[in-house]
Amino acid sequence: MQSLCQTVDFSLDYTELALEDLLKASAVKPTKVYQSFLEKLICYINIFAELKNINFFIFIGIKDVLSDEDLSLLYKHCALQKIGLILIESCKKRSLLPEERAIIITDDLCEIVENFNES
Repeated sequence: MQSLCQTVDFSLDYTELALEDLLKASAVKPTKVYQSFLEKLICYINIFAELKNINFFIFIGIKDVLSDEDLSLLYKHCALQKIGLILIESCKKRSLLPEERAIIITDDLCEIVENFNES
């Protein structure tokens, strides 16, 4: 940009583009066709982790979409990549997986802690 501004006979100012601005302007998006929702989710997590240096994600209602097997795979992937997860669910519909820790907040704001091992 600086060399382009120097090619004209008048003064120009410019702002450096952030990576996010450049990607938006170029309409860059993943092109892969995904075999499953889990594969797509992991790809997007990887993109945000790599390009935006995000290492913590919050998902709402993801247990309505993913099976226990897919959740375990997601947990293992995120653990390997050192990515933290918080899942917010509207109610407890199934048993906790060994990798999961839960805090249930009741209507009267009491906290019930489940599956926490003190080491």
